[in-house]
Amino acid sequence: MRLRLNQIFKNNKKNKKKYFQSGLTLIEAMAALMIFATAFIIFLRLAFDYGRVLHKNENRLIAYSLAREGLELAMAERNYQWGLGQNWLGSLSAGGNFCINYDLTASSPSNGFCQFYLNQENFYALNAQSGNQSNQSTDFYQKLTAYALPNIPIASATMIVSEVDWPSPNQPNQKIKLSLILTDWNSVQ
Repeated sequence: MRLRLNQIFKNNKKNKKKYFQSGLTLIEAMAALMIFATAFIIFLRLAFDYGRVLHKNENRLIAYSLAREGLELAMAERNYQWGLGQNWLGSLSAGGNFCINYDLTASSPSNGFCQFYLNQENFYALNAQSGNQSNQSTDFYQKLTAYALPNIPIASATMIVSEVDWPSPNQPNQKIKLSLILTDWNSVQ
């Protein structure tokens, strides 16, 4: 009988060893939990950084497009003045800051820059249309500057610089500058 009890007891020890060897210890579970928590925190950090970079690049793209539109409006003003048979520079007189609206009317910027507004169709415009309450001011400001270039021998030329500024959190204002040389090619013989 005694021998039989010893065999049963030994068999139970073997079964207990197998059972405990197949599970996790508390230390192993805590280590796995710390690894998952660290990975989750890193993932959150990357997601927030991605969102911030995406917003910054969106603003740079908008500012670049607005600066480019300013140059295109300056070209349109030149072409419009040619069509009227007037001075090709029109309102683009060299040496001053100005803004050009989409109807090709030029205005002098207050405080150096003209502010953009979103109109009811969500397009950017320099003027808030009077009586229209749906215009929202934006953080984008633009100015165009004209510089005379007397040293170009082919034709009279003017350099137009389009500058768009916008605020950026925890940094100085961001800025995009584009330039274009306009010539009076209509007078070249």
